Amino acid sequence: MAGDDPFFYSPTTAITNYMIGCIGLYFGWQTLQIQGSLFHNLWACNFFSLSMGALLGGSYYGFGPRLPNFITKVIWRLTLIFIGITGLFLAGSAATFYINETGKFGLMIGSAILIIKYVLGLNKDDTFHYAIKFYAPLMILALIGFIPAFFSLGYTGALPIVIGLLVNLSAAGVQASGLTLHKHFNHNDLFHGIQILGMILMYRGGLEISTV
Repeated sequence: MAGDDPFFYSPTTAITNYMIGCIGLYFGWQTLQIQGSLFHNLWACNFFSLSMGALLGGSYYGFGPRLPNFITKVIWRLTLIFIGITGLFLAGSAATFYINETGKFGLMIGSAILIIKYVLGLNKDDTFHYAIKFYAPLMILALIGFIPAFFSLGYTGALPIVIGLLVNLSAAGVQASGLTLHKHFNHNDLFHGIQILGMILMYRGGLEISTV
């Protein structure tokens, strides 16, 4: 029966993913308007990467069951890849406060090695848990970088970024807990809602940071 085969699956999860995708594109574009700053270039790429992962994730949850298995698998793999890339941009952005030109080159090489290793690892484990195991330490590294950027280096914008990162960490905790407010608003949807708040804080903080 048609009612048993909906056109749009997991609508709330898909829609909240698409919301993150659209917001991320806007935040990335606005941040990119700040010229001559490696930090803001990486910060913009963080939002773009997050946006791509969310748009792909929304498509996976919304249309995945209707698509051929191969296409569904490709969408899922790309979603996980963009999660990993987002983590690298987060950590790389925080590192810009402390590195010189040689350090920038090392940052690029190190990031390339990490993402290649991560992508190859997806062949053995392409679960969301694997992506989070890669992403979470990078977020913690970003926190470690932004905290002294505020307290020691005087970058006032680093404070809302730190708060935003902590909000996102709390969102991940909510998701892991499986907390569901309504049958049509599950732990994934709540995670996305909290994540949007974290994104806003991180975006505002990034705009307040002078060019680095």
